[in-house]
Amino acid sequence: MSSDLVPTGMSDLDVYLSDRYTLKDDASQLTTSSGGAADIRRKCTYVRTKWYFPLLESNGPIAKGLTRPLGKPKADLGLFDNLPSDVMNNILVQLDIQSFRNFRNVNAAAHSITGTALDCKEVLEHGQSAFVSIIRAGLSRNITIGEIHLALTSSKCGFCEEYGPLLFLPTCTRVCHECLCTSPRTAMIGSEEILPFYTRFGMYRGHGNRSHLLKSLAKSSIASVRVRNHLRPDQMVKGIRGVLVDDLFWYCEELGIETTDAMRFLFENEWLQYRTAASINFPYLNTSTGELENGRSCRGCQEAFEEQSMQVMVPRATGRIYAGAADRDTVYSHAGFMKHFETCDHAQRVWESRALPGRESWFAANGGMLWGIEERAEYCQRARYISTAINIYQRVLRHAPDALNALRRTDLSSFVSYSDIYTALTTMKCAFCGQFGDFLFLPTAKRCCFECLRTSPETALVNKARISRREQWKGLYANHADALTNALKSKDIRTFKTHNWDDTKEMSKTRGVLAKDLLAIYIKFDSTMEEPGQALLKPGWLHYRLAASIIFPCLNIRTGRPKTGRKYLRRSCCASFSVFGGAEDLVGG
Repeated sequence: MSSDLVPTGMSDLDVYLSDRYTLKDDASQLTTSSGGAADIRRKCTYVRTKWYFPLLESNGPIAKGLTRPLGKPKADLGLFDNLPSDVMNNILVQLDIQSFRNFRNVNAAAHSITGTALDCKEVLEHGQSAFVSIIRAGLSRNITIGEIHLALTSSKCGFCEEYGPLLFLPTCTRVCHECLCTSPRTAMIGSEEILPFYTRFGMYRGHGNRSHLLKSLAKSSIASVRVRNHLRPDQMVKGIRGVLVDDLFWYCEELGIETTDAMRFLFENEWLQYRTAASINFPYLNTSTGELENGRSCRGCQEAFEEQSMQVMVPRATGRIYAGAADRDTVYSHAGFMKHFETCDHAQRVWESRALPGRESWFAANGGMLWGIEERAEYCQRARYISTAINIYQRVLRHAPDALNALRRTDLSSFVSYSDIYTALTTMKCAFCGQFGDFLFLPTAKRCCFECLRTSPETALVNKARISRREQWKGLYANHADALTNALKSKDIRTFKTHNWDDTKEMSKTRGVLAKDLLAIYIKFDSTMEEPGQALLKPGWLHYRLAASIIFPCLNIRTGRPKTGRKYLRRSCCASFSVFGGAEDLVGG
C-alpha cells in the first residue's frame, strides 16, 4: 500500500484520499473494471471515420430484407432441408456474394436458412456495410461470405500486429491506416493511369481507347473496382475502374501491359485516393463478449499533435501525411486502448482534466479530417508528375536506345536529360528552321535537318587544342592559360569524345567543344574577343558536327511507332556518328 510510504502525521482520511486519487492507482483501478474502462474510453477516445481521402461509404439505410425474414416458407429446398445446420453453414460460407444472393432469393426457405446459419447471420447483422459496399464496388464475384466473416471476427491488421479499423475490399482484408497507405499488397491504380502503359494505346482514338481498356479489364481475370464519385456519393464514376497492382502485374500478359521495375515502384507507392476508395470503416465483432467494437483513437495523442503543429507551424495544402501524425492516426481496440492509456501521458492528462466528455477538438468531434480540394490536387498532381516521368523513361528506353548509347559513349550524358530526348523523339521538325529533321544533335539534344546541322551557329563545334594554336588566340592563352584550362573543365562546358576516323567503332582521345560555350569563356576573360570570336560560329568543322550527331527517328504518339524521313541519300554522303550496340550495350555499360 502507498500508505506505508506517506509521511507520518497524516490522518486516516488523508491516507485514504492519497491512495484513492493517486494517478497510477487511479489508472490501474479503472482499467481493471469494466465500468471504469468504459468511462475512460468515453472521455479519452473518439471514433475515427475520416482519413484524408474519402472512403467508400454506404448510402442510406440498409434494406430491411437483408436481415428480416420474408415470411413463412411455403416451399422447401429438397435435400438441403435434411442437412445439419453446421454443414449448411460450411457450404454457405464458401459461396461468393453473388452466388449467396442468388441462393438467398430462390424462395422464403432459402432466405430463412441464409439468415439463421451462424456465420451468415453474423455477417448479415454486423457486416452489412461490407456486404453492401462489395456489391456496389462490383466485387461480388470475387469475395466470399467466409472471407467477410473472418475479417469481421479478427481485430488485427492483415499485414501487421496492430488493430485494423478498415476493410480493404479487393482482398477483403482488415488493415490499419498505415498499411493501407504503404503496403504493396494494398496498392491500387486507376484505369486512367494505366492507359499510357497500355501497349495498345493509340490504336483507338478518344473514348474508344478507354472503352477498349475497360472491356479488356472486364474480360480478364483481374478484379476491377468501381470508384465512387466523391462529389456525388450516391453515384459511381463512369468509365474509371480501380485495379489491384498485384493483379495487374500477375495478369499483365493477359491484359497486354508491358511492366518494368520503375512502373512497379510507381504503382506501389502512389495513388492513395484509389486505396481509400476501395476501403470502408469496418467494426470488429468480439466473439467472446458478443460486443461489436468500433476502433478508438486517442484524444490525448490528437491534442499533442495539434500542439506540436502549432509550434512548428505546419504548412497547409501540401498533400502529404506528416510523420508526426503516426500516433494520432493509430486506432486501438477497446482492450488495446486501455493498455495504451496506462503508458500515454497525454491521455492521462485528458482524463484528469475537468472538461466534460464530448468537448473535444474539432478534429475529434468531426471523426477525423478529409483533405480539401487544394491538398487533394497537390497530392494527385505530384503522383501524376511521377507517372509522367516514368512514362517518358519507358518510351525513351524503348524507342531511343541509340541516342542513350551515343550520349554515354561521347561523355554527353550529364548534359542531356530523358525529357530532352523525349521532346526530340516526339517532334518531327528541325529546332532551327521548322523543316523535317533527320538528325539529333547530341550536345543539346535538338532535332535538326542536315542544312542546319551544317550551317547553324547553334551546332558549331571546334577542336579546342587546334584553336589554341591559332595566331589570333595565342595572346589570350598566354595571359590566361590556367584560368582557361580550369574553365574548360567546368561542368557547364559541353565537351565530347570523337570517334576514330579510320574505325568508327573506337573512340579517339580528341575532344570537341561546343563553339558557343568556348566563345563565352573567351569573352569572359577578354571582352575584345567577341567580334573575332564570331568566326568560330561560321560554317566549318563539318566532320565534328557530324561526329556529334546521329540519325534519329521520330515517335508517332498516336500509333506508338517510330518513323524516319523518306530521303536516305544523305546517309551515304555523311559520316555521322555510328552507334554499335543497342539497349543491351547500354545496360551492360
